[in-house]
Amino acid sequence: DQQISQWEHDPDQDGVETIWEYAFVTNPLDATSFNTLSIEVDESDPDHPVYLRIPRLSRRQTQITGELSFDLFNWEGTSSHILLLEDEPTHLLYQNTFSVEEQPKQFMRAVIEIPNQ
Repeated sequence: DQQISQWEHDPDQDGVETIWEYAFVTNPLDATSFNTLSIEVDESDPDHPVYLRIPRLSRRQTQITGELSFDLFNWEGTSSHILLLEDEPTHLLYQNTFSVEEQPKQFMRAVIEIPNQ
């Protein structure tokens, strides 16, 4: 049997692993406790940039990065394709560098590095 770390458990069975609950400051024992990512398109900007807002509590010492893909197979982290605009105690804000018109299929995700145990 493959061992599952404490971070991969889902004690409240809400579909969210403990590592996400820890990083997003929710209760892993309460399925009604949640905090979500948000993706927004700035329609007022002619380039229509896409933003990924990731809630977090910075004192939790988790490493969270944003990634961008055009095909859901190849992902790129913080680079010339995705920029970290805000690194605040309560959230991270990433922006892609491709306009929706330039690249209509864009996917963004958050990746959490499991803390040392």
